[in-house]
Amino acid sequence: MPQTDKGKPKGMCRDEKGNLVVLEPHYSRVNHFTPEGKLVAQWGAHGTNAGELAFPRSVMVNSHGDIFVSEYGLTERVQQFSAGGKKLIRVIGQGGTGGGEFNRAEGLGIDAQDRLYVADSCNHRIQTFSPDGKFLGAYGKPGTGRGEMSYPYDVKVDAQGLQFVCEFGNSRIQIFDVNGQPVEILGGPGAAPGQFSNPWSVALDSKGNLYVADAMNHRVQKFIRRQPVAADVRRRTDRAFDHLASNQQVHLLTSVAMAGRK
Repeated sequence: MPQTDKGKPKGMCRDEKGNLVVLEPHYSRVNHFTPEGKLVAQWGAHGTNAGELAFPRSVMVNSHGDIFVSEYGLTERVQQFSAGGKKLIRVIGQGGTGGGEFNRAEGLGIDAQDRLYVADSCNHRIQTFSPDGKFLGAYGKPGTGRGEMSYPYDVKVDAQGLQFVCEFGNSRIQIFDVNGQPVEILGGPGAAPGQFSNPWSVALDSKGNLYVADAMNHRVQKFIRRQPVAADVRRRTDRAFDHLASNQQVHLLTSVAMAGRK
């Protein structure tokens, strides 16, 4: 995308047609690009009323093509739109600390059952919602220990229901099981391969490999999924990913798994 006067693009994902969906927070709009980079749709109007956008942060698309957009600042919420942003379906949440309330809603994830996961960053937790927007539960609390979080900025869910939480504050990725219980920690503060400095976002590919936007190290890191993944991922010998802390071979190749400024 060309640079703009008001600011840079932020969240992105793919829609049901395979197009790239890109948010422009300062323009309060959503763009759809073909894989070749052609703009094919653009929508959104600035405001805090239902159906308007105010500093959209993250975007995800469910199996029906519905588009979810998180917002924070002027309003704290997640909005659900029909495919292409044609119609507002519902508004999820508001500002606060209770169940279903947000304090800087950041990254979004959707699982195989179309449940929604929200990185409620300044409440230091992940919240989950049913496909029709009902609050289901939350896990996490402030801290550095296992199961605790510091400013989770993103969350993604794989086909098995494992949840990958990107912690900006703790400079690590925590993996939780389908019940929201911690099963593995990837990384920690640092600049070496497998370490992070304020990671911002995560993504999973079709093989379950993990990609981490390692923001302050100015790079993207790739973690290779070990195959097969054992049923009990709690045991140290059954880690789902190869990385430095596991004493296994590190599959971080300069040309493939790590890219960015040297």
